[in-house]
Amino acid sequence: MNRFNQYRIYRQEAGNDGGDAGGGGAGGAGDGDGAGDGDGGDTTPNWMQSAPEDWRNQIAGEDEGKLKRLSRYADLGTFVDSSFQAHDKIRNGELSSGLPDNATEDQIKDWREANNVPVDGTYELSLEDGLELTDQDNKLIQSVFPVALAGNVNTETMSAITSAFLQGRNEQVNELMAQDGIDKQNSDQMLRDNWGGDYEVNTQMVNNLITRMLPSDQVEAFMTARDGETGKGVFNNPAIMQMFASIERELNPMSVIPNGGENSNTTAQEIIAEANKYQREGTSYPDGFEAKYDAALEYMAKNKG
Repeated sequence: MNRFNQYRIYRQEAGNDGGDAGGGGAGGAGDGDGAGDGDGGDTTPNWMQSAPEDWRNQIAGEDEGKLKRLSRYADLGTFVDSSFQAHDKIRNGELSSGLPDNATEDQIKDWREANNVPVDGTYELSLEDGLELTDQDNKLIQSVFPVALAGNVNTETMSAITSAFLQGRNEQVNELMAQDGIDKQNSDQMLRDNWGGDYEVNTQMVNNLITRMLPSDQVEAFMTARDGETGKGVFNNPAIMQMFASIERELNPMSVIPNGGENSNTTAQEIIAEANKYQREGTSYPDGFEAKYDAALEYMAKNKG
């Protein structure tokens, strides 16, 4: 038998003895049980009901945010009940924003201020090192702000989402540029195989055509255009290069020669005369000269016609 049970037995025996003694002395008026039970009832007040008026201040201390939140509760009991309800929801997977149901505008504002959600919906983003928003990026991200505010997304989370977006896009651009390099090499090899010694000449003709026909501020955009279906650079397609080279030969055969388009007639005559000299001397044409000679003959034939 442990000490606690021994103590209970001792108390019972002492109570019985007291009862007997009381009964024998006062004419039966004192049955010992009456004196020992104390049936007057417990009149001690509930300690939460006796909480001091400044219980909110004592709990919040110097934290103004906590004090604002505590001011929403009528009494300490309501606060305790709300805390248990919140704990039960978390335990059951019923997570919430922490706002009460049917929260007022003031309650929403206070909650957002306490949780670093911009009240006016303007997020001051803090991006990871090396990341920067362009003007176009800013317009795009700002269109997302109202949605983020409606979902009570805080500034830290919005910053992390934006950084992840920029990093993902940078990786996509890097992959695209690497693929452009591969496509360019493959296209150049096919054109060299097809054009042979005229590769440099024909490539220059394509550039001459585009820079002559388009405004200067649109040349780069046109030369870096992409196929809407494959996403590949348009000018990394050998067929496109061949088409533009053929068009330029038809429009201006002397385009193959530097400044040939400006003084086509004189330049063509000079090239033909030079070719005749090589022929008389039995000297081979230098590299790239034959293409110029063909262009000069073609120009002169068209001009006479």
